[in-house]
Amino acid sequence: MWVFLVGDAVGFGVLLAGYGAMRATSGDWPNPYSVLGINLTALMTFLLICSSVTMVKGLEWLGKGDRTRAVQYLFFTALGGAIFVSLQAYEWSHLIHRGLHINQNPWGPRCSGPRSSWSPAFTACT
Repeated sequence: MWVFLVGDAVGFGVLLAGYGAMRATSGDWPNPYSVLGINLTALMTFLLICSSVTMVKGLEWLGKGDRTRAVQYLFFTALGGAIFVSLQAYEWSHLIHRGLHINQNPWGPRCSGPRSSWSPAFTACT
């Protein structure tokens, strides 16, 4: 279990460090406020925190033997999850409409050459 947790932490740490390095060395990243705004992200974060709290409360009431309250809190957890998934669908459809693709950063430089940054031919960016 500890090997999994440490491996997961290292993996996410490497991804975050790579993102930070790319973001710090590139001057052509979009302003987050001009794409979707921070309010939607803050709302989704708040929704996830509330959903976690309702799940814990549901388990607490289940442990106390009150099945009715446990089901009530689990319903609120499911409702929060459904709202979160709906907001994710809105966010991604908005980003795709603005030009986001899986193989290209629409706000970054356009490169004509192989998609690998390890290739010497990757320098043909506009």
